[in-house]
Amino acid sequence: MQIKLLQSIIDYIRPKLWKRRYGELTNTIRFLSTIVDIDSNIKKQIYYKKFFPQFLYKKDKNILSKYLNTIDAKTLPKAVGKLREHQLKLLNYTKEILNLADRINIKPIAVGGTLLGAVRHKGFIPWDDDMDFDLIRADFEKLKQYLIVNVIWIDSNDFNDYYDFLEKLDFVIKENPDKIVATQLLTSITLYKGTSLEDCLTIDFFPRDYLREDITELDYLTYCKKIQTKLMKLNSWGEMFSFMENERKESGIFVSDGTITAKGLDSYAVRELKKAVMIEKNKIFPLAEMDFESIKLTSVCDADNYLKVMYKNYSNIPPNIGIAAHIFELNKFLKKYNRKYYIQEEDILDGK
Repeated sequence: MQIKLLQSIIDYIRPKLWKRRYGELTNTIRFLSTIVDIDSNIKKQIYYKKFFPQFLYKKDKNILSKYLNTIDAKTLPKAVGKLREHQLKLLNYTKEILNLADRINIKPIAVGGTLLGAVRHKGFIPWDDDMDFDLIRADFEKLKQYLIVNVIWIDSNDFNDYYDFLEKLDFVIKENPDKIVATQLLTSITLYKGTSLEDCLTIDFFPRDYLREDITELDYLTYCKKIQTKLMKLNSWGEMFSFMENERKESGIFVSDGTITAKGLDSYAVRELKKAVMIEKNKIFPLAEMDFESIKLTSVCDADNYLKVMYKNYSNIPPNIGIAAHIFELNKFLKKYNRKYYIQEEDILDGK
């Protein structure tokens, strides 16, 4: 009886899973079609598919990947419509925050999609909606202490659910329109600005730590997996922050300075147990200046090495570009209240 029930659940979930994965491929085609011409045969092969068989997914994904590899990502036009408007507002906000960083003498390091955009597009990736920076631990803590005193700071210690936090964030932004609102999440210090969740701009700062020189990538990932298991037993974000801070002080793995850096525990190290993105200090510093739209950013001195570690073939367009994380999460939250985010997924995919 239990086996039959389990099988029925699997049979119900499986087609939905593969429909969702096919949806990632069709979303890529749908978005790119708003800025470049996509071969009609590719659309016929994947975009207009009515059934989503598991056994064809890998084949279709490979077909799309090979086709996208024929498009030079560097030549992709800018985003259009509301997403582009959002990016330009975010650019001005970033300039404001970088001026703040300069005043308090910290050095944001453009990473992730922001670095990829700077190198590959000289600005935003056409489908991106936020800005990502790393901070060496000392700068991360310095920024936190400054924000607690000088901007509107949301104490997140008592939260244990992200959507409960978004409800609080929405209230605070509405009470403080167009002012900097900041908080610490489980993966970053995040700075917001807007009049409500519907139009808020987002900048993330992720902590990067120095590790003992004898720690390998496998050592750190194994350690992070153990930490992840322990964090799951804790109730509030505050308990998790305290636990991770104690680990940094007592584990013996972390040092105040060194030659090897890695994602901090309170970054994505324990969220994405695939790679710790360990990078030698001499491939980060001295920081290099680079163009990003109309402003200058600083990032790692060896951007090619960093991007290869992060994305491997970073010059290629991925077959599942997806919807930017902040847009996806905010839309999901606001949908409960019949509210619409400034940028809808459809706006992006249809280029509105």
